[in-house]
Amino acid sequence: MIRKPIIVLIVVLLCPCVFSQTVNRSTNIPRNGDIMIRQMLEVFSPGNNGKDVIWDFSSLSQESDSDENIYVEYFIDPEASRLSVADGNVVFRYSDLEDTLQVVGRETTLERICYDVPQTVMTYPFTYGSVISGPYKGHGTYCSRLNIRVAGTILVESDAEGIIITGECDTLYDVMRVRTLRTGSISMHSVADADFSDTSHIKQEIEERFEWYVSGYRYPLYETTTVAYYDNMTMLYDTHSASRISPDCMHLSADPENDSILAHTSRFSCDGQQSSFSDSITPENLDIIRYNVLTDSNTLTLEYDLDKDATLTFIICNKMGMLYVNLREIVKAGLGYKAEFDLSGFIPNDYILYISVNGTVYSEVFKVK
Repeated sequence: MIRKPIIVLIVVLLCPCVFSQTVNRSTNIPRNGDIMIRQMLEVFSPGNNGKDVIWDFSSLSQESDSDENIYVEYFIDPEASRLSVADGNVVFRYSDLEDTLQVVGRETTLERICYDVPQTVMTYPFTYGSVISGPYKGHGTYCSRLNIRVAGTILVESDAEGIIITGECDTLYDVMRVRTLRTGSISMHSVADADFSDTSHIKQEIEERFEWYVSGYRYPLYETTTVAYYDNMTMLYDTHSASRISPDCMHLSADPENDSILAHTSRFSCDGQQSSFSDSITPENLDIIRYNVLTDSNTLTLEYDLDKDATLTFIICNKMGMLYVNLREIVKAGLGYKAEFDLSGFIPNDYILYISVNGTVYSEVFKVK
């Protein structure tokens, strides 16, 4: 809730025409030769979804160790003759199908994966409310000694739009947030096991990433990512990261279309004063939920209490990464809440219930008989 609505009125008066952001091919497709530095931030909750959201990032601080910043470069891979990006220690290879951008390969110092069914990561144009979803499959090697198979589901949706208050106390308009949810499985086998017949140990990953696109900028200016890792359905650990790409740290070739958009964009600055928006995105990973999971033949019920207002994400997937439930809710602090999930269409199997509370991850495994 905004305690000082007069500040919002000032913003509206200074920018009477706020248009919805659209991710277009001409203004947002990655390009060969573009170079950026991703500045790592302290982890923060992505905040609310919906329209007219105010993301106050003015209180976010950069990680103290500048060595944690990530160098990002787009280039044409001479081996595969396709656009690729080196993002830190990971290289992604793309396929550009006019209106669709897909990831067809992934490589680190340890593993190399080729996607037989690529990951569709963007379609053009992409506007508020757009959703794309589909399976992916791939194969590769780990440490040049083990064979890998990966499979799962990837979902990309534009779930929010609004404005950003930056750390420099500028206001950025025409902001659209894109959420990417990936639920996947990884199986590793010896080279001798060519048929991948041993399925007793399969690892799982659940990744949730948010990216903030701003009109006039080709690449997202803010990003936050949470990944939970499992070994045969048992949660091992989860990782959190957040970053920003300052326009000063973008080294791009000529980009006249975006330059024209920026030249006609009004910006509001609070001239170094403390932002008065009260719905700021504060970095916190607090244990604010108490819950109990109940199952019967057709229903899974999550009973929970919340100590603070929270954005909750509920995900249900199986051990192979197939996504069954994807639900996000904004819930006020209180007691006696229930979330019920219909299991009548589920085949007998083990499933993961993934719960994210303002970015803090919890997991439960349950069985459908």
